[in-house]
Amino acid sequence: MIRRTLLILATLFAILLASGAALMSGSRLAQTINWVLPADWKVEIPQGLSTDWQSTSLADFSLSYQQCPILTTNGFKLQWAEQQRIQFEKAIIDYHCLSLLPKEENPTSDEFPPTELLALLPNGTADIQQLIWKNLPEDLPHRVNTLLIQPTAVQFTKNEQQLTASIHNQAVRLSAQFAKGELTGDLHYSPSNEEQHQLNFSTQIQDLAELPSRLSLNYQWQFPDNVITDKALQQGSSQLEWQKENSQLLGLFKLQSTNFSENKLAFPFRIENGSLGIEQGRFDWAMSEDFPLRGFLTTRISPNELNIENLFPIKTAIRISLLSENAKGKGNVVISSPEGEWQKNSLKLPLQITGNVKQGNFILYSAVPLEINGEYSDLTLRFLPSALLRLTGTERFLTIRDLRFPLAGLQLNKYGLTGRLHAIFRGESPDFNNIELHLDGFARNFKMGALQFFQDPSEPDAIIDRWQWKLWGTSQLNVFQTPLNIVGRGNWHRNLVELSEFNSTLGKIQQNGVFIPDLALNLTEPIKFAYEQSHLNGGVKLIAPKAQFSYGGELEKLSAILSVDGEVENLRLKGEVSAGKLGPIRLFARRQLTEKSSELIGRLYWSEQPANVFQTLLPFRSNWVITNGTVRGETAFSATADKGLIAGGHFAIRNGAVSLPDGELKGIEFSLPYQYQNNQVNIGVKRALDVSIAEINIGIPLTNAKMKVKGHYPYTKKRPLFLRELSFNLLGGNLHIERFALPQSKVAYVKLTGIDFAEVLSLAQYHQLDLQGKVNAVLPFWLSGKPCYICDGSFTQVATSHLKLTPELLDAMKQSGYTEQILTYLVNDSHIDELHAKINLSSEGHMHLKTALKMHLAEHQKAKINLNYQHQENLFDLWKLINYGSQVEQNIEHSIYQQLDKR
Repeated sequence: MIRRTLLILATLFAILLASGAALMSGSRLAQTINWVLPADWKVEIPQGLSTDWQSTSLADFSLSYQQCPILTTNGFKLQWAEQQRIQFEKAIIDYHCLSLLPKEENPTSDEFPPTELLALLPNGTADIQQLIWKNLPEDLPHRVNTLLIQPTAVQFTKNEQQLTASIHNQAVRLSAQFAKGELTGDLHYSPSNEEQHQLNFSTQIQDLAELPSRLSLNYQWQFPDNVITDKALQQGSSQLEWQKENSQLLGLFKLQSTNFSENKLAFPFRIENGSLGIEQGRFDWAMSEDFPLRGFLTTRISPNELNIENLFPIKTAIRISLLSENAKGKGNVVISSPEGEWQKNSLKLPLQITGNVKQGNFILYSAVPLEINGEYSDLTLRFLPSALLRLTGTERFLTIRDLRFPLAGLQLNKYGLTGRLHAIFRGESPDFNNIELHLDGFARNFKMGALQFFQDPSEPDAIIDRWQWKLWGTSQLNVFQTPLNIVGRGNWHRNLVELSEFNSTLGKIQQNGVFIPDLALNLTEPIKFAYEQSHLNGGVKLIAPKAQFSYGGELEKLSAILSVDGEVENLRLKGEVSAGKLGPIRLFARRQLTEKSSELIGRLYWSEQPANVFQTLLPFRSNWVITNGTVRGETAFSATADKGLIAGGHFAIRNGAVSLPDGELKGIEFSLPYQYQNNQVNIGVKRALDVSIAEINIGIPLTNAKMKVKGHYPYTKKRPLFLRELSFNLLGGNLHIERFALPQSKVAYVKLTGIDFAEVLSLAQYHQLDLQGKVNAVLPFWLSGKPCYICDGSFTQVATSHLKLTPELLDAMKQSGYTEQILTYLVNDSHIDELHAKINLSSEGHMHLKTALKMHLAEHQKAKINLNYQHQENLFDLWKLINYGSQVEQNIEHSIYQQLDKR
């Protein structure tokens, strides 16, 4: 076809040249040309020639094939003087008509050597000032269409055995030269100021049916951001070279990024006996900042024949060695396929992937035999027996000690992954330690989250993108240092992972003074994880039989119903907590996750409830019973693995009452601000705790008790508990302690004011005396009894007191000796003008009282009496005797309260 076309053009121009000499008319010229042209070809010349001794010109003419004008010209001029020259002011080519030409026959090297083709062309110059295409197809690429619709200037010059050509328009400049079988040229393409392309080429062409014996191509490019966003590909250069040696071609292809000089390719190749081979081709290219792709490529591609008709099957042998490196050393993974076969519409490619990849914080171990086969539009990848992937490393907050994916039996096609899919994970996170988790299930057209890459099956009943699995495993919860067992079911559908069933049990929790024998967690609503947004929501319920506290209290039947919502790194929780009769207590919290820790922060609120719901929180429950009052409060808390539980808030008691085995407290009122950290309660951090108790009955009736409390519990020398302004009414007077610390490091002082002698005697059950008056006292004391309970305490009376003996005692004293009768006479019915006493109470309970009195008789005021009195007694024994009757009564009442509490 090429030769025939050239002959047609040569014949056309020869006739035009001859017509100039014969001065033919336009119609006669067209008849002459059409008589010579092959069938289906036709020339139309509307007007005649204009000829002189140097040239011939023609206003316009057209060349048609099958009555379709392929070429239409304006301003044709043929010059033969000095140098032959053909010139067109405008040439229009119709793409539609051109497509009607018959397909080009396959040329042979004998018929069409380039030198013969060059010899067919006459010497001279062909110059087209404007070459224009029309009727371009709509599916033509935009860039090609933009180039062809622009007017283009074209020039060809033939001089003996040399042909030069130049083409240029607004975007393209091409200059080329062909001589003695060598083609050289430069091409510059610039569709905009920001986009530039430069190609320089040189090649030796002997036969159009064979590859050139020598080739050299150099290409530089520059793309703007709106065409290519990858900075590594925006600017670069490439070279392609080969040269024939004996019966083979030896060559090299290189490519390098300008912006990133470390990104480059170098593929030495060999073409021999119709096969293309690459030996140790090197590639270094950073696909991203975290994924550099480095390695070697060795391959052989052997087509059936080097022509389009018989190209297939193509045999391939491929070996790719990927190199990687991270802080843990160097890695190498080999992808090999020794016997691949590519058909025109299908392929069969066995592969073996072995080795490890060390990238970022990960190491990927692979031992994966697989095969790819099927039609190109519906390829299937099958994992063969023993296929396994293993991963170790760290990902954000997760430490992966071992993540295994057994892959045998799985199939991957354009719809996704199908088959048994299971995984085994071992590792740690900020929340959990020694995690061992198993997921096992069946995948059907599972897209693994790559929704844009895979298609949906067209069958109406087909399952689209689902992996259903069951899970089980064990771990240890860091914050409580307790083992965890889990079991559940779920699925992964499109971009949502759902946990539909879940049950877990925790072993005993013993931390910071809290002991929980076991804890169970179940779902109240499915847990859904939208991983693209890292968003989690659902509901859980925690149940524990009880929680015991080291100080002796406990909570029974613990239950917490929680809903979770939010991003995994900042998860919101809300719900209700209850424990037996206590609650529900409202909970609002959030879990904050960082690379090093997991922190739970929240608040608890409980409305006013009867105080006896907190009965179990009192230590020694068998001895204390809450009989009245209400309690309310709130607490803010945080919990981490390293800092444990930290809490703070307040709770208030109104009109509380507690029954004790040997007494009772009534009218208890306080609002307790506190902080809890490191198993210690800090009381009254900003403001001291005010406590008031209306009645205290522990053998001595106490009323209107008040005190301020601030400090730490349990207390230590460095962190004491302070009691200030302790006071209450007793024995007709008042007791006051200004300052007192636990543990006691300094002597404290009890100040008694207005204590009524009559009430003291009544308490001591001394009914033989009638002593009227009041006394003040200062008692230095040590609570521990070391060195003594009361050390050098002092008493002084408030005013004159009156002492009188009962008739029974007088009658008894008359029976005594003479000394006793005199003493009875002196003190009976006397006024005590002055009273001074010293008292000491030892650590064993022995009291030593020394009293000095100045008195006068009521009947004989001038009779002055000085009396020194000493008394010793064990107060512990006296107290037991005094309190015995009251204790019997209190025990009976306390027993009744206990029975009511049990009910």
